[in-house]
Order: sequence, then C-alpha cells, then structure tokens
Amino acid sequence: MEEIKVFLDTNVFISALMSQKGASYKLINDNKLKKIISKTIIEETIEVSKRENINIDAARAILRKTKKTPLFLSKEKLLKVYSKYVLDEEDS
Repeated sequence: MEEIKVFLDTNVFISALMSQKGASYKLINDNKLKKIISKTIIEETIEVSKRENINIDAARAILRKTKKTPLFLSKEKLLKVYSKYVLDEEDS
C-alpha cells in the first residue's frame, strides 16, 4: 500500500505540542503517513512556540522526530507554485 502524503501546517505542530489527546498529535505520530513540511513551517513552528511560551526543546524534538520530506522553498516560491490552494496569503 502506498504511503499517504500530507502537508503539515504550523498549527498542527502547535496543537500537538499543546495536547497529546488531539487529532494533531495522532496525525504527527501516525507512521502510515508521509509528512511533508517546508523550511517555512519549521521556522514558523519555532517562532510561534517561543511567542506562546511553548517548550522550545519540545518543539524542536517533535520537528526532528517527524519523518518528513522538507520542501526547501521560500515563502514567495511556495505562494507562486501553490497560490491556487492558498486562501489567506498572510497565513501561509
């Protein structure tokens, strides 16, 4: 069976860090999924964790622990390539 690919947004990581009972935590820990994140998501997760006083070591650990295929694209490139899927450019 082929792996299911999912793109994880910052709020999935933040939600998982805030609660180990929610869907976000289960999603991150589901080994049947191939998680895809961008450099922007990694940076934003760290930034939001600091701003919201979420344990930064826990944030880094969850990012490291997550099997991922990084998309090393700038925010501008991501918006250009995926603009038809973006509803709010300020939340990308």
